[in-house]
Amino acid sequence: MKYEDICLGTIEFSNLGCDLIFDIWSTCDGHSLRKIHCKNVKEFECKNMLDGEELFGSYIALVKIESKTLIMESGEVWIKVISNEITSTL
Repeated sequence: MKYEDICLGTIEFSNLGCDLIFDIWSTCDGHSLRKIHCKNVKEFECKNMLDGEELFGSYIALVKIESKTLIMESGEVWIKVISNEITSTL
């Protein structure tokens, strides 16, 4: 599954911090497009080179979900999550 040209809305912790839920926003109007739920997170990496700017609401060029890995990337932001299960909901 792949999404292009979105904004990172919020990151929520769930299940006593074992799960991460990413809210993905439209770059056009800022409305929520979907939520990506990473269940029982095994690994989380984040590189933020926004030079002091807020991570939330930042532009993400590409979101890839392959098997149990989520990768979000743009020129300034790179996020990788490995978990037991990844689901995407509207």
